[in-house]
Amino acid sequence: ELKGRAGWMQPTRRSISWLIYLNEPDWNGSRDGGQLRCFERSCLPSQKVGARPNGDLQIGWLRASPVDPVERPVFLDAKRRDTHQCAMYICNDGGRGGVTYITQDFDPHPIMYVAGGEALVKKILVDRKDLADRFHFI
Repeated sequence: ELKGRAGWMQPTRRSISWLIYLNEPDWNGSRDGGQLRCFERSCLPSQKVGARPNGDLQIGWLRASPVDPVERPVFLDAKRRDTHQCAMYICNDGGRGGVTYITQDFDPHPIMYVAGGEALVKKILVDRKDLADRFHFI
């Protein structure tokens, strides 16, 4: 019941996430690193953020631009066409309309989420350069 597509289908599905930093008493962020960084949005998002009702999670943002003056959450469709492939998309009309996929279908790989992964995603996966320039992971 908790694996794959079935994990999102049951009303009993539950999830808890947390982040804990355990530091020595003499820890100094400037010297020791490991600081939690938070980036306040420069403008209001175009819709609700975090996750979609279908279970797709937000993994990034498209920054606002002169042509599109709102920040748009980017979601990961991890069950694309009932296959093992993924695709990234943004929602149209503040989440009330359809979606626009900004990548082709791709195989998931952990390299995307390590140092340098964002540049790889921008260069290889995002279809349009103007969107790739605006994209960043959460």
